[in-house]
Amino acid sequence: MATLLAAATHGAVYDVGPGKPHDRIASVPWATLQPGDVVRIHHRPEPYKEKWLISAGGTEQQPVIVQGIAGGDDGKELPVIDGRDAVAPSKLPYSGAGQETRGIVQIGNDSQPASHVIVESLEIRTGRPGFQFTDSNSGARVEYRNNAAAVFVKQGHDVTIRGCVLRDCANGLFVSNLSKRVLVQGCHIYDNGQEENRQRHDCYTECEGIIFEHNRIGPLRPGCGGNALKDRSSGTVVRYNWIEGGSRQLDLVETESDTIAAADDYGRAWVYGNVIIKTRSSANSQFCQFGGDQDAFLAHWRKGPLYFYNNTVISKREDNSTLLKLSSPDGVCDVRNNIVHTYARPGALALLEQYGTMTIANNWLRRSWRNSREYPFRGKIADAGGNIAGFRPGVVAMSDDDFRLTAESACRGTGCSLPAELAAAHALRQQYSKHCAITERPAESALDIGAFGHMPE
Repeated sequence: MATLLAAATHGAVYDVGPGKPHDRIASVPWATLQPGDVVRIHHRPEPYKEKWLISAGGTEQQPVIVQGIAGGDDGKELPVIDGRDAVAPSKLPYSGAGQETRGIVQIGNDSQPASHVIVESLEIRTGRPGFQFTDSNSGARVEYRNNAAAVFVKQGHDVTIRGCVLRDCANGLFVSNLSKRVLVQGCHIYDNGQEENRQRHDCYTECEGIIFEHNRIGPLRPGCGGNALKDRSSGTVVRYNWIEGGSRQLDLVETESDTIAAADDYGRAWVYGNVIIKTRSSANSQFCQFGGDQDAFLAHWRKGPLYFYNNTVISKREDNSTLLKLSSPDGVCDVRNNIVHTYARPGALALLEQYGTMTIANNWLRRSWRNSREYPFRGKIADAGGNIAGFRPGVVAMSDDDFRLTAESACRGTGCSLPAELAAAHALRQQYSKHCAITERPAESALDIGAFGHMPE
């Protein structure tokens, strides 16, 4: 049963939940949704143990929307979709053997992209080895694959994942290289991964154009060795996020797709306005890798530039930490207006691994930092000036992860302006707010260093 929204720009509305026209998610006609249709999944005390595929498409003006409606005592509890013992609707067009085992919510299939799809305000959890679901066609009990995701974008164009919680899966979010233009916004993606497997991550993405903004990403499940965010896309933008834990916090490497590699903005990436935290238990000293990790696709390794600016980067390791690994000798990055602080002794911070060229300007860096810890060092640090070396950057409460600047901070007003190519499309306009929220960055803080501009009293 469907009811129509009054607004002419929408199609049918399918309400799911207690006392609603649909008591099960499976009764929604997923295979025949039309542009403008809205599926509203209402909160209930017990999780929905269901999984499904979105194969229909919307348009820019009339997207297909799958929306959680919060409830509970405080009215803020998201509906929970639990992959453990879930049941899928019958006869959905999953394509390829084992496709159903790849995720709890799947968007698109091998032959058909789902375009202009929005999935928002759902908690989607528990899809990984050790847990099973009921196959939609055979009725058999099947175990999730070791790369299953809470949301698996098999082939999606113009897809938005917004305000969701994605957890307790092998990968929190997985986007395949058949996809284009994906926005991940305001999500909490954590507690994912697979024990003794470094190839399962909170986010693992590869598409033509992707933006991560306003998210809280990590840490992974205990004992899992993946990364917080691993990406192989073109035009990667990572801005105004809180990224914590994982082996590396950012792993931005090469695509396996010739189509993605041919995109005009492939090879470059923009990382700005983020809080990036390496936890005490992290075995990897590097915050970020940029370039590539597979010799078979050496021609696709990203060379840059990587634009890395106005981030607040904190290492809680008691040992050494390295800001960036550029994978190839001709890799290039521009690093400016960042706070890079370590809990360890002076001298524990290195800026580069062994290769590439890093230009640094107007960063606050933990005193006694070094170019590299590798010998021989074959890279280059081009110091453009304005960098500050100190013991404490001047934040409100380092021990409480409150990285806002104090009135006396040496980071106030000591940054530099952004190059014209950044100021146009990637100006610093916002800042992260705990958690998964955003505020406008104070206009007068344009030259403050770090992810947070000083807020006047």
